[in-house]
Amino acid sequence: MDPAELQNVLLDELRTRMPAGADEHAEDDRLAELAPRLRTLWLLDWLDFEVAQGGLEAYFTNSHGRHASLAVAALRDIGATTMASVLDTARSAAGRAALRALTDRFEEAAETDGWGDKLDTYLANA
Repeated sequence: MDPAELQNVLLDELRTRMPAGADEHAEDDRLAELAPRLRTLWLLDWLDFEVAQGGLEAYFTNSHGRHASLAVAALRDIGATTMASVLDTARSAAGRAALRALTDRFEEAAETDGWGDKLDTYLANA
């Protein structure tokens, strides 16, 4: 199965296991029960979505930012260590200007780390 097909299969599985509209506590409980590769995909999919919508400020403003420490670990697990470092720094950043600057660094790190390819490799081998 090619990487795109694999991600689609796993995302379909996540939609079943992590239905939209669940409250945060139910979502956290379900997340803890997921197999590692599903958990990693879920965490990084939300991180990518939120950053694409409004940068790290959007990620930390929205409810999925509560999983930042898990997302840092997931990035490290796939080998995207530069992204993980920037996200870890952003966890303690104060103010919008700092998060905007860190968003630029995060996006540069995403390119440097080649995180999409690393995620594909991780998912295929996990």
